[in-house]
Amino acid sequence: MPRGAEVWGREGVYQSFSIGQPGQKVLIVLVDLRYHMDKRRHQLLGEEQWAWLEQEIQATSANLVLIGSSLNLSSPYSGFGLEGWDEYPGERRRLYELLSGKGLPTIILSGDRHYAEVSRITLPSGLPLYEVMSSGLTHTFGLHLPNPGALSRRVVSKNYGLLKIEWTQSGPLVRMQLKSTEEYALYREHVADFRSLRPC
Repeated sequence: MPRGAEVWGREGVYQSFSIGQPGQKVLIVLVDLRYHMDKRRHQLLGEEQWAWLEQEIQATSANLVLIGSSLNLSSPYSGFGLEGWDEYPGERRRLYELLSGKGLPTIILSGDRHYAEVSRITLPSGLPLYEVMSSGLTHTFGLHLPNPGALSRRVVSKNYGLLKIEWTQSGPLVRMQLKSTEEYALYREHVADFRSLRPC
């Protein structure tokens, strides 16, 4: 990262990147969930990072938003050493409300839990939010935690995630894939159809 980049002056390593041309523009947002984490106060981002994130989402002209989260967003289970946004319900609700208000096609990219899963969340606006959790490249655990939003059985073999974006005049069509690290195998594929985005 160049020394002149804004991230060097921040408390935390959160940053964003905009790529692509008009009509096919992607905003990549990387949030920092460690620097301001306070479990006693149920805080993850901190107010400075929240202000930045809200500005990034509100000001963007992107056609697709990808948010990198080091913790799982959609699972209703945490605790006993298992981390997730579930431990911070106020923070998660604030994120859902922010994304609801903008109404952009959005996918959360997460990891940490040592298995892979694709989930769909219904935002307060009724619009869909997808989460692709890929974990891990070197080892996995066969955890069995129910997730009401899961689109299929989880992957407990070593894996990585891949997104394939097809741009259409009415919005992006995104193939969310979970693939094997050891073979040329596709474990799971689900399609996020954001064409003519509308409530679920």
